[in-house]
Amino acid sequence: MILSTIREASSKKRKRKNGARWTILHRTFIDDRPEYINNREQIGDWEVDTIVGTRKDKECILTMVDRRSRYVVAEKLRNKKADSTFNTISSLVKRYDIKSLTFDNGHEFAYHYKLWLPTYFCQPYSSRQKGQIEQVNKLLRRYIPKKSAISSFDNIHVQRAVHALNHTPRKCLGWKTPYEIYFGLSVAIDL
Repeated sequence: MILSTIREASSKKRKRKNGARWTILHRTFIDDRPEYINNREQIGDWEVDTIVGTRKDKECILTMVDRRSRYVVAEKLRNKKADSTFNTISSLVKRYDIKSLTFDNGHEFAYHYKLWLPTYFCQPYSSRQKGQIEQVNKLLRRYIPKKSAISSFDNIHVQRAVHALNHTPRKCLGWKTPYEIYFGLSVAIDL
């Protein structure tokens, strides 16, 4: 009796709302990422993620962090669809020094192969493999609390939060700011 109940429970499959399953094509997993990226040896290797608000809110925030300098970039998106995310990342590639990108397995990153950059994906359910962006999202949540609608924040508010993160000295950077490291500047304070 108990064994048959276990079999019935394990044979049931989870159904998606729209009934369709999606897969991300042409993925390279993080295990195949070169050591120089893992060791943060150069500027230009970025981790990417999204921040979502309430379930009813369609807008989200695309966040990116440079692994070496911890420099943060964030942009509001109209929705969490793959084409919207691809267009935003494409525009950021033109503005910043981007040599590689590391994603989680969210469907919003399905068009990664169109970027013509080395892209890497975490193993499923292993977001800890891109811990730097998870830390950045945690810091951004100070300015954009969980369970709040992303649409209630304008892009100016998001950019102010990013500015604060990029101009805060970090112990891991020898008490320099991500802005100083990314742009190779030295900001001296005269006392």
